[in-house]
Amino acid sequence: MSVLNKIVSYFPDISSTTNGADVSLLKLLQSNKHKQKILQLRSETDEGIQKQLKDKLPYYTVAGTFKHRSNEGLLQSSGLAAVDLDSAENYDVIHLLNELKKIPSIAYGGLDR
Repeated sequence: MSVLNKIVSYFPDISSTTNGADVSLLKLLQSNKHKQKILQLRSETDEGIQKQLKDKLPYYTVAGTFKHRSNEGLLQSSGLAAVDLDSAENYDVIHLLNELKKIPSIAYGGLDR
């Protein structure tokens, strides 16, 4: 059984903070449902358009299930944490991802751009 086989909350986009749906984190990581939108985001060079596209992507709360997206809204912890490195500068993202994957306690590494 995968450590990623956890139930998390799904929100349709970044601005939605209530009425999340419970989904399987493992299934959504294996899904191609949003693949075209992600490929479009990755191919976009304009940062303003990238932000607009990213804001329209679904939002998943890796930390667990939530009544509403806030610390107080946590219903059930998944025991997992997500780390987002978007704001880091001057690094080779592929090299960093490959190095992070060597750490035994890191269960998953991926790119959103």
